Amino acid sequence: MLRATFLWIAIVMLYTGRALAAPLPGYFLSLAVYRPASNHVYAYADLSTKTFALNGAFGSTGSVPVVGDFDGNGVHDIAVYKAGVWRFDTSHNYTVASTVNFGGAAGDIPLAGDFDGDGVADLVIYRGGTWFIRGSKPGNTVTQRTLGGANDKPVIADFDGDGVPDIATYQAGTWVIRNSLGNTTTVDHFGGLAGDQPCAADWDHDGRADLCIYREGIWYFKSVGVASLLDSYAFGGHGDIPLPGGAFDYASPIYVRAGASGTQNGTAAQPFATISQAVAAAVTGSVIRVAAGSYSGNLLWLGPLHPGGKNNIKLLGVDRRAVALNGGATTTDAVTLVGTTGNIIERFTISAPSRFGIQMYGGPGSFSASDPGTTLALAFSTISDTTKDGIFISGTGSFADIRHNYIGNSQTKSGIVATDLATSASPAATIAYNEIAFNGYTLASGADGNGILATDSAQFTINGNYIHDNNRFGILGVTNSQLTVTRNTVVANQLNGIILCGPAANDTTTAQISANRIADNGVNLQNGQGYNGVEIFQTCIGAQVVSGNTFDSNSLNGLFIGGGAVTATSNVFTNNATGMAVYVDDNSSTNTSADIFGNAFTGNLLDGVFIDLFPGTSKSITATIGGTTAGQANSFTNQNSQAGSRGIGCNTSSAAVTCPTGGNTFSGNSSDIQSTCPSTCVK
Repeated sequence: MLRATFLWIAIVMLYTGRALAAPLPGYFLSLAVYRPASNHVYAYADLSTKTFALNGAFGSTGSVPVVGDFDGNGVHDIAVYKAGVWRFDTSHNYTVASTVNFGGAAGDIPLAGDFDGDGVADLVIYRGGTWFIRGSKPGNTVTQRTLGGANDKPVIADFDGDGVPDIATYQAGTWVIRNSLGNTTTVDHFGGLAGDQPCAADWDHDGRADLCIYREGIWYFKSVGVASLLDSYAFGGHGDIPLPGGAFDYASPIYVRAGASGTQNGTAAQPFATISQAVAAAVTGSVIRVAAGSYSGNLLWLGPLHPGGKNNIKLLGVDRRAVALNGGATTTDAVTLVGTTGNIIERFTISAPSRFGIQMYGGPGSFSASDPGTTLALAFSTISDTTKDGIFISGTGSFADIRHNYIGNSQTKSGIVATDLATSASPAATIAYNEIAFNGYTLASGADGNGILATDSAQFTINGNYIHDNNRFGILGVTNSQLTVTRNTVVANQLNGIILCGPAANDTTTAQISANRIADNGVNLQNGQGYNGVEIFQTCIGAQVVSGNTFDSNSLNGLFIGGGAVTATSNVFTNNATGMAVYVDDNSSTNTSADIFGNAFTGNLLDGVFIDLFPGTSKSITATIGGTTAGQANSFTNQNSQAGSRGIGCNTSSAAVTCPTGGNTFSGNSSDIQSTCPSTCVK
């Protein structure tokens, strides 16, 4: 019978539904099911390879399965609960390694999650709306929470992406989630058929658990707050219990545990005491799992051109709240990677009191030109309290995929920097869904400390980040770099939110800046004027696109255009000193050209748009403001905070400014178009 059952489940698992979402490269995506009829657990080590990590019987009739990392080594274990007794298999050999008595009332439902942040799963009993959480720290303190009722089914997962488990209940297709971030409650709807079993897993690896319904062997996934189905997957069958979201690859990793003593060979039973030992023992493709603790000193990680070097290493901490990697008191980085590719670092808190948090280099233009460029995927980590830059990228071919991290509190430098010894080296990065804040916090206001600095032909894709309270600029792109900046929140930086081009003339830096919220920048008013939401500096000679952004309450201009060619479309400008300024003088590397279409200017203190041609300059401004084709008209509303406020202002009639008749709308302004504007700019 067992052989027939296994054959059936194997056949079902050949069907994988739609293609999986695209997580970070090398992400371990694991699912498991428990079959009560035979007390059998089936768990994949990784869905991409479909290799079983667990495939055996554990428990007895009436046992309820629970998965969690019960020994803190980074790998999920199976436990069974029955009548108040928990039995754990932490060696993955289907025998009981230890027991705990907790719960035991009729109707108790067992769960697990790491609420206290020590890297070890805490035991949870759900009893009719009361959650009893038994901490794994010494003393095993039991705390209580309330959510739900007697007929609800409980679920634990990190739905809000803050690294702390949230509690949730499910009943008849309705989910109620109590988020640990702000203690808010979210209601969603998914499932609802008879027999549906609720579950949760971070299916798309975005740091937030997705809702899951297990229905007769098919897993259905949906992101919280999104109506459409994310994905489906076939694994299991009728009567099975879903066990999602764990990493079950017990046999293959190299293990590290701070303070380990005696024989150390990197196995689960005899882990290494330091991460450096594990990296030295690793081969290309190794997985290193790091238990809770503090690990000091420089982690030097070399590529294959160096003795003992290797590529494609996955360094996985058990939980960023529990695993600290510190560069130590000497002048070393916390992590240095040289000429090594395909690596992953996840779930660490990384600091460096005297240097960089992570320095990665290799390739032409770097300190090690003979090496290949270094590549790294960094996720779910905190890079903080560094003296120099949090992350430093250098060299042709070097690339960092940086997602879902906190990168901040560099004492004197920036959060993320790409720079080289050669201006054409082109280091690159994808920077997505991070919080990047408070860099340069020990310095005088505005002296240094950017959120992101791209220079020397760097190519950055910057998407979905929260970039705030940096001591200088939120984003700085200079020296022929290329930036795509989309869907970020860039707020409350001391100087400009975003600035393009540096002091050297004829800078070819270009950017596509779209769908961002850029607000409250220019906190520092020491120049007596304020600063801009976005500044396209006078040395720019390239073409820039600024579209679909919201510029709100920046202390000087929402958008300052000082050189090159800019297309500004479909933006919203509110409550800035001036919505948009178009400027040129003899310090500009080229003439300034602006196409300004489909924008909304509302309630800016001075002007909606101000054309500023410096007196006596040999340079020129060419601007088209609005048009009669659909979508081209700008709206100018309530620029009336001062007597001289205008929809469109000009300091001279010499600028080549065209405002077509009927090409814009005006309402409630102190003045719609300043009289000094050229005759080609009309209502």
